[in-house]
Amino acid sequence: MKIKNRLKEALLAASMGILLACANCAMADSDPLLKNSSFKEGMETWRVAGNVKLIPENGPDGGGVLRFSGVPLKTQLISEMLAVEPGKDYVVALWARADSAGEGGALMRFFDPAQKAIAGTDQRVGLTETNGDWEGLEMKVTVPVGAAYGMLIIFGGSNGQGHFDASNPKVYPEEN
Repeated sequence: MKIKNRLKEALLAASMGILLACANCAMADSDPLLKNSSFKEGMETWRVAGNVKLIPENGPDGGGVLRFSGVPLKTQLISEMLAVEPGKDYVVALWARADSAGEGGALMRFFDPAQKAIAGTDQRVGLTETNGDWEGLEMKVTVPVGAAYGMLIIFGGSNGQGHFDASNPKVYPEEN
């Protein structure tokens, strides 16, 4: 009987360890800085400038897809202020696609503690292909001295004939 109980305890302890490990994996995939990065709650927590719409399609990773159309680079989706640490490296990643007439990408803009933009510190990544295929965009950004906040700006548009789509943006600290 004692062996049976010890075996049950060992199995229970092993199961708990597996559950905790799986929970940690799920948390590692989550995005601690951006709220609603999959757009499952629509575009809440984001500000829109120009013609940006959530379209009924899943992106390459299952997140929602945003369609940007209108004047190139003036159509934007802007995140809330994200608390960042000066000198620290972060990764910005998203999925994007455009047809031959579309263009777009993302940039990080940094702000001082008074939420005033710090000139000359924008860091940008853009599409390299415009063939309509999904492309993973990723860049490492280093937070400048004096910055307390960052803001992700996804930009896109077209010459009126095409579109740019974005899905599941992420901003997370780089692990060294």
